[in-house]
Amino acid sequence: LTYEHEYYSMVKKNLPKIAKKVMTEKGEGKVIRHNVLRETVTVMLESGDEIEVQPRDLIREGLFKKKLKKD
Repeated sequence: LTYEHEYYSMVKKNLPKIAKKVMTEKGEGKVIRHNVLRETVTVMLESGDEIEVQPRDLIREGLFKKKLKKD
């Protein structure tokens, strides 16, 4: 279980925080959930729709500025 905890901690460092405003290809929204196993976040768009995206898709839009750590 220690290995799993380390993995989850590492992945979460590369995800935007819950409630963070982000830009997606479908518009601006807010991060409402993390899916650590899939390494994605769920974003609630201003329209009320929810979409699941990978952090690298948010970086291209320029609002998620945290650098991803490479091994």
